[in-house]
Amino acid sequence: MIGEPKILWSLQEIINSPTSQKIQKFSEMTKKIAVFGASGFVGQHLVAEARARGFYITTIGRQSDDDIVIDLTSFDEICRLPLKEYHAIVDVAAVNETLISRDIKTAYDVNVTRARAIVELSKRNDIGRISYCSTFHVYGKQYGAVAPTDDCRPKNDYGLTHLLAELIYRSWGNINGTIVNIVRPTNIYGIPASMTRFNRWTLVPYDFVRAALVEKKIEIRSNGLQFRNFVSIENVVNCLLTFEDRTVNAIGVHTISIRDFASLVKETLKEKFGEIQVTWQDDGQVSSPALHFPPSNFQVTERESTLLVSFIKDFACLYANTLEDDKNG
Repeated sequence: MIGEPKILWSLQEIINSPTSQKIQKFSEMTKKIAVFGASGFVGQHLVAEARARGFYITTIGRQSDDDIVIDLTSFDEICRLPLKEYHAIVDVAAVNETLISRDIKTAYDVNVTRARAIVELSKRNDIGRISYCSTFHVYGKQYGAVAPTDDCRPKNDYGLTHLLAELIYRSWGNINGTIVNIVRPTNIYGIPASMTRFNRWTLVPYDFVRAALVEKKIEIRSNGLQFRNFVSIENVVNCLLTFEDRTVNAIGVHTISIRDFASLVKETLKEKFGEIQVTWQDDGQVSSPALHFPPSNFQVTERESTLLVSFIKDFACLYANTLEDDKNG
C-alpha cells in the first residue's frame, strides 16, 4: 500500500517543490505517451505541448486523424490496445456538461467505464503513470473554500461521472503503486487549436465574445453576481504533464463575477468592434458568495495578470475572421 497522494495547490508550487527533480527525470527518460481524447479542446493543446517537449505521442479516439481510431465506449477495444512500450497514459476524453444530459448512458460509458478500461489497459501493458483531467465540479460547491482534501459531493452527472473516474484511477494506484495524477481545472479558457472542431460555445469566455461580435449585446440570464475562477489552458496542460502522485486544483489568477467578466469583454473590445451592451436580471441582490482557494505561493506575473485580456482580444479577432470566411465562403 502506498501513502496518501501528494496534494499541491498550484502550478507554481509544483515547479518550486522538491518533486520537480523527479518531473525532469521523467521528462528526460520517458518518451512514449498515449493520449485519450486528443481531438478535444484540452487534448489538442496537450498533444502540441507534449510533442514540443520531445515526447512521442500516440493519439487514441474516434476521429479519423487519430493515430488509433477506436470506440471510446468499447471496453474490449480499449483493453486490447497494444501499448507494451508506453510509459504513461493521459486521459482527457469526456462527454461535456452540455452533451451529458442528452445521452446519459453514453456519458457514463465514456466518462466512467472508459476509465475502468484504461486501468485494465495499463495493467496488461505495465504502464506506470496515468494523468486524468477531471473538473472542480466534483466538489459540488457554489461558494466557500475549496481544497483537494475536501469531501466531494457533486450536484450533477457531469461532476459525478468525473468523481467516479477519479475513484477508479486512485483505487488502482493504491492497489499496485501506479502514479496517478488527477487535475481538477476550474473554468478553462484559451485559443482553440482548431475552430472547425471547437464546440464549447456554452462556456462563458467563448459565449460572451461571440455574443459581443454577433449581437453587439451580452445578455446574462441571471443577476450575474456569481463568481468564477478562470484558468488558462497552458496552466491545465502543464499540470497534466506533471506525472506525480497527487490531486491538484488547476486554478487561475482571475476570480471575478459573471457580470464583471461581461464588462471586461465590453471594455476590451469596444475600441476595435464598437459599443457592446451588457444586460442582466436585476433581482435586488447586491453581492453573491464566491468559491475561493487556499493561499499558495503562486506569483502573479505581468503575463499571468493580463492573460485573460489577451485571450479576449485574440479570440475576438480569430472569431471575427471565422465569421468573415463563412460569409465569403
